[in-house]
Amino acid sequence: MLEVGQPQESIEALRKACVLKPQDPSPYFLLARAYGKVQNQEEAAKALEQYAELKKLQGQTGGMAYRPN
Repeated sequence: MLEVGQPQESIEALRKACVLKPQDPSPYFLLARAYGKVQNQEEAAKALEQYAELKKLQGQTGGMAYRPN
């Protein structure tokens, strides 16, 4: 939905993807893009921060990020 110009519609699906795969940084990156397209910079920044944190953890673990609860 994001790629075909429907960022608002993609936000809910991407939020669900973040919940279903909390260790995967990709949905957070796409969520940040979607929020940016709908001019919600605060939420975009939060999603981008999560993305960066998970990417950093991936680099430290050599693969899938691990984030303890």
